[in-house]
Amino acid sequence: MLSFLYVLCLFPALILSASSWPSSRHLLPRNAPVGNAGPYTLTALTKTKAFKNHLKVTADGLGFNIGLNVSGSYCPEPPSLCPQPGNETVVYSSLQLSVEVPGGQITYTNPNGLVAYTEAHEESLPPGALVGFFIWTPFNSSHHPGVDPDCPKNNPAYDCHRGTGIITFKYNATLGGLWACYNPDTQGGFIDTWQLYAATPDYDPDAQGIPYPSNAPCHELVGLVTHPWTGVVPAAWEYT
Repeated sequence: MLSFLYVLCLFPALILSASSWPSSRHLLPRNAPVGNAGPYTLTALTKTKAFKNHLKVTADGLGFNIGLNVSGSYCPEPPSLCPQPGNETVVYSSLQLSVEVPGGQITYTNPNGLVAYTEAHEESLPPGALVGFFIWTPFNSSHHPGVDPDCPKNNPAYDCHRGTGIITFKYNATLGGLWACYNPDTQGGFIDTWQLYAATPDYDPDAQGIPYPSNAPCHELVGLVTHPWTGVVPAAWEYT
């Protein structure tokens, strides 16, 4: 009886608390941090001359692609009611996507290193999937990669603006890093793209993709350069 009265006394407070919750449009996506956390768009910064810098990183096919100038997105509402067309991939420094779909979409890393995100309304993850481990570090005046003067400013697959920081992957004190592995699905097409991988314990750069454009199937990245997003957030209803 006392337990029942205790819950009854708390009930008005619970109703008041629930009524003060913000709508999903104003909530940060799941696992999104606060502070200097974005939102951002991304470009790839490489460690090798065999791979071009400043290529955009976009969400499509439930993974992150480098060199694809469009994002895969969907909105069930009329375009006028959607937060954004979803043409840009917008993330926070934890690499979580800026989406409006209830429940958000979770960015995770497969055991083999492939960086992916869940479908809308799907909360289960593959066995062994890793959530987190992405670290954002701001650039400063003494340490900034700058912009390649040969960056093709008129090519929509590139973003030639200076970035504010860099996202890397750190599994532990001795293992980490990001890689761009050639996507064989785009071989023979109009453009070449690469898929984003992280250095997990089971990641093998020689086992991913196919040898293009050199004998190395994957190229090690310095990280993902962040560019401040000045549009509305969430930036898309969902990414597909």
